[in-house]
Amino acid sequence: MFRTIALSATLLASPLFAHEFWIEGGDHTVAVGETITGDIRVGSELSGTRQPYRPDRFRRFEYYQNGVSQEVGGRLGDLPALSLDGASPGLVSIIHHSGQSILTYRDETLLERYLATEGLDHLMARHLERGLPLTGFMESYSRQAKALYAVGDGEGSDQFTGMPFEMVALDNPYTLEGPVRVRLLLDGRPYPDAPVNLFHRVDGEGVQVRLRTNAEGVFTVDHTEPGTVLLNSVYLFETDARSLSQPVWESYWASLIWRRD
Repeated sequence: MFRTIALSATLLASPLFAHEFWIEGGDHTVAVGETITGDIRVGSELSGTRQPYRPDRFRRFEYYQNGVSQEVGGRLGDLPALSLDGASPGLVSIIHHSGQSILTYRDETLLERYLATEGLDHLMARHLERGLPLTGFMESYSRQAKALYAVGDGEGSDQFTGMPFEMVALDNPYTLEGPVRVRLLLDGRPYPDAPVNLFHRVDGEGVQVRLRTNAEGVFTVDHTEPGTVLLNSVYLFETDARSLSQPVWESYWASLIWRRD
């Protein structure tokens, strides 16, 4: 069960509608030499279906540690999709950049609910200004997920990996007991005044709050107690499509997850 609460005087405008996309392991704290595992999940409120290892569905699937990166390998259909043997000590950042997908809107209330859920309500007026219908149009989207794991002492830093819409933890949630600062980047540059949805789950119970980036694209996660933190943000922008036979909107979805014991 998730509760929706206000933060920074902003209350989420509607029940969760849009699906999140994230990487989640059974344990995000791993002993040296053990295996890092994780599921790619699509769902809502930190509950989602497992997705298999499908190279035809992603552009990048990589891990980063101590300034070194490597592709995440696997066999078609592997569950969990992430499995890395012989983990070395330090902070590990796993990224997954999906391929492009297309959604066709067939419910006339879908766009309004989606925009409200993601804090993008202002784009509803722009949709109507463009003379677009409420059904029968398309949106193309891709997802950029990141997960943080602590191996051994978990020392180290997260880093920007070059995804078009990406969250970077400025503090290490495994070595710092206090709040964690995160920067949201669009095409490698800080993205200011952007809405971010935070989901925090402890023992099956959770809260959902709305955060917002500052002028430097930074926001702070104040949830310091044990549990899972999932952050999600959507960047939705117009395309140059001249007809409804092409997507009239495109979106990037960024997520970041960690778990403190």
